Amino acid sequence: MTFAKRIFAAVLAACMILTLAACHQKDEVVMTIDGVEISSGLYLMYMMNATDQFRSGIDEGLKEGEKAPEDLAGYLKLKLDDKDAITWIREKAEDNCREHAWVENTFAKNKLKLGDYAASVDQYVSMYWDSYGYGAYYEANGVSRSTFTKYYETLFKEQVVFEYFYGEKGPEAVSADTIKTTFIEKYLLIEYFTASLTDDDSKDLAAAKITEIKKSLDALVEKINDGEMTVKEAGEKFEEEQKKNDTSSSTSSGTSSGASSAGSSAADSSAASTGSAATSSGVTSSEEKNPAVYPDAVVVTADDTSGMYALLKDVKERDKAAVYKDDTNKQYIVALLRDPAKDYEHYKDDYRLTVLHDLKDEAFEKKLETEIAKLKADIDESLVKYYSPKKIKES
Repeated sequence: MTFAKRIFAAVLAACMILTLAACHQKDEVVMTIDGVEISSGLYLMYMMNATDQFRSGIDEGLKEGEKAPEDLAGYLKLKLDDKDAITWIREKAEDNCREHAWVENTFAKNKLKLGDYAASVDQYVSMYWDSYGYGAYYEANGVSRSTFTKYYETLFKEQVVFEYFYGEKGPEAVSADTIKTTFIEKYLLIEYFTASLTDDDSKDLAAAKITEIKKSLDALVEKINDGEMTVKEAGEKFEEEQKKNDTSSSTSSGTSSGASSAGSSAADSSAASTGSAATSSGVTSSEEKNPAVYPDAVVVTADDTSGMYALLKDVKERDKAAVYKDDTNKQYIVALLRDPAKDYEHYKDDYRLTVLHDLKDEAFEKKLETEIAKLKADIDESLVKYYSPKKIKES
């Protein structure tokens, strides 16, 4: 599981309430792995994640027409990878704890520092423990704020360890040239807006209306390519035209300032939008940094879930707008693909880690699997049995 996925798994796990610690001492040691003690509170966190991973595995394996269980009790009656739920979850929880130990020891051995990630730890803890109110649930059931903080701290330490191995000066360094080449060859830098071909009730528009929309878009594309307007201006113009015509067709703008990370492209939206598109890392928009560098472009990778990458990945021509039919999402897309090589120096800092993860996540996962299997573990089986997923009470 990648670093980002671990963060999301932690968020999902936080939706569960535990009633497991009432009859046991606070923070008793459930297991010691390679000299690192795993307290009961920390074990509960990793066991919750393992339970959520089990549920996700079941959901992903559902065949068409099959329904997921309605509650945790239903999931715990099932098998995954030919193992019953309790066995699968216990083994995964132990693996999670082993990974925790390896990360902590690797971080310390190489004298690494959290740096700016320390602030991210505080932000996550404050958001989920305080703002979302999960602290009351956890604290009442044996998970202290300090344990919760420790959990997130280790997640970010893992990111630091990843960067240590594959950064430019790391033992398994990925060169700057490789990162640049990957960005240029595999990422799309796009300015675009969309025009829906369905009405407010998601019904297909009449053929005549679709023809009218296409004609309007073709005229706008011609103006873009003649330098009379930008893609963003064309999108705004199209929206104005549709409102004047009192049509049911809607437009969504993907020409917001800044770069969009994989899977968060504005193509997912059917409502008009303007302004800054935030990335997962919260980078400053291109417009704020350098107004001369395509402030209205988004960066899309093969992981994009909107269908934008699949639709445009084979387009060879750059710096020329065109209309594309997106049958999957029932829309037209007016898109202009920029040449990433021209402005790589501008985007390289914001996307260095994104590219690095694309290149090395799989290798890092294999490294984790190999290293944690080597670790010596002293496990209190009675406590592992006591802290059972059967005792999880869902909120």
